[in-house]
Amino acid sequence: MSTVAYFGVDLNGDGSLDKQEGGSTTTGWAGWTAPTMTGVINAAHAAHVRVVLTVKSFASGSAAAAVQTSLLSSAANRLNAVAQIVAAVRDRGADGVNLDFEPVTTGQSANFVTFVRQLGRRSTRSTPDTS
Repeated sequence: MSTVAYFGVDLNGDGSLDKQEGGSTTTGWAGWTAPTMTGVINAAHAAHVRVVLTVKSFASGSAAAAVQTSLLSSAANRLNAVAQIVAAVRDRGADGVNLDFEPVTTGQSANFVTFVRQLGRRSTRSTPDTS
């Protein structure tokens, strides 16, 4: 095994990670931040196995597609997502991120590529990307 991919944490339309729903911590975020996950991360790293966070945005229905479109079509929302993902990975001592967008909504392919590039640039340096 080379990589453990934690599945997963959703992205909201404003670019925030979905941490709370109805006053409670979401299942995805609770699992990512749980002491059990700390044990998984530590054991994986001891075995020279990478750990990545899977961040997801499923656009299977019209409401979900609208959320994904809001995320991808706004430069500010994309940058918010980049900052939140980088922080979540850094704060857990993880090694990276896996993006799971299914499907990328119509008309958002170029914005998705921009988002991936911004995330890649930001995760390899310490200064914010404002492009």
